[in-house]
Amino acid sequence: GLQAVGGLISQAEPRFVFLRYQKSTDQLAAETGALFDAQSIVFFVYSCPENANLRLKMTYSTAKATLIASSTADFGISFDNMVEVTDTMELDASIAFELNAAAAAVPAGSMQHAATDSKPKRPGRGRSGRRPKKFVAD
Repeated sequence: GLQAVGGLISQAEPRFVFLRYQKSTDQLAAETGALFDAQSIVFFVYSCPENANLRLKMTYSTAKATLIASSTADFGISFDNMVEVTDTMELDASIAFELNAAAAAVPAGSMQHAATDSKPKRPGRGRSGRRPKKFVAD
């Protein structure tokens, strides 16, 4: 299971971790929807302790996007979830939360729209007809 995954990661320096979680047979039997056909879930974990060296923090945060893009393009690894933690002891709880949220969010056989479809519009864009009058000197 997920016990003690956080204990395997350095608590002094930032780290990237690719974590593959194998679903149990009970989970596979319960999840018959099209979104849960995979037998495993792949996590991208970015651990960046608060007390880490500032230069390392900046290097890892800059390299994160490139690493994700490269692992997808060059190696065909697609991540189901991405988790960022500042304390490695939080990692087990964060991954368990993501697993429970993914299972509870989509009932079997139903589809969800992307979160960007329901994004609210930026304030101040609806009243374009009201323009300030130009100053005219007499």
